[in-house]
Amino acid sequence: MAARCRRTCSTDGVLFRGLTALLAVLLMLPARAAESFDIGLAADGRRIDAFAISATADGARSVVLVGGLSGEDASSDRVRAALTTYEAQGERPFHLVAVPVVNPAASTLRFPPDGVAYADLPESHALWRWLGSHAPDLVLVEVSPNNSPLSYANAFLKPVRAQSGRSLIEESALSLRDYSSKLREVYDLESQLAYFTTLDGLDWPNAIRHTSRKAVLQWLPVPIGA
Repeated sequence: MAARCRRTCSTDGVLFRGLTALLAVLLMLPARAAESFDIGLAADGRRIDAFAISATADGARSVVLVGGLSGEDASSDRVRAALTTYEAQGERPFHLVAVPVVNPAASTLRFPPDGVAYADLPESHALWRWLGSHAPDLVLVEVSPNNSPLSYANAFLKPVRAQSGRSLIEESALSLRDYSSKLREVYDLESQLAYFTTLDGLDWPNAIRHTSRKAVLQWLPVPIGA
């Protein structure tokens, strides 16, 4: 399960990559065509829609992409573009689950959410519980000082396979890490990175490793929905 944010009083596309996806989770999806479902309702009653594309490999893990944390924005378009690109691939090493607009009403988000579940902060509760129920192995959060378009979809253009004593999820995480590092080097990106993971020994250059989902969300430089 990676995320990416911007500092203009909102949080940009969040890439929970499996990374992450960032971001791999234990969710198994049966069909190979894109499917749609909802993860909950926004404060104004609109559905929070998600889309799933199955892997072509057996026993694959899942990557979760989340965008639109402050309403429909550029991150939503990037999540949809990643869906289209991945669906067109001949070999898909992981299941992809994407939520282009996780906060359609642009409500204030708070993590961990407080109040009465789904009555108070419904979007926060929906995302918090939905992601938590799938127990991602890796979550990457990226905070950018501007709204520069950025996609990590190309990290998986070459099919990822278990090898050298490492599992598929470990190879997926390394592929995303190496591609992220290369983009930062080539384009002089000034974003801040943080992550948490169940994987032992995963080092991420220029990223802060946290011990939990709560710790990463508390680290965010800008309050979501501020």
